Amino acid sequence: MTWSDYMITHKGKSMNGWVDTEQMTFEVPYALEIKVGDVFEANNIKYKAMSVTDVGDRNENLLIQ
Repeated sequence: MTWSDYMITHKGKSMNGWVDTEQMTFEVPYALEIKVGDVFEANNIKYKAMSVTDVGDRNENLLIQ
């Protein structure tokens, strides 16, 4: 896996997150409040969240595919 640092935008909020560009997996701050079915933007490209997992159930990071 190769992770790249991208700016992630959702509903007017922008925060740094990580993207595995090979598997199109995103790790973003929980504060972006992305849910399954939401559309968000990374590196000026729009994506739809197909699955969202709260990493460690700690309300810190979300793993999105």
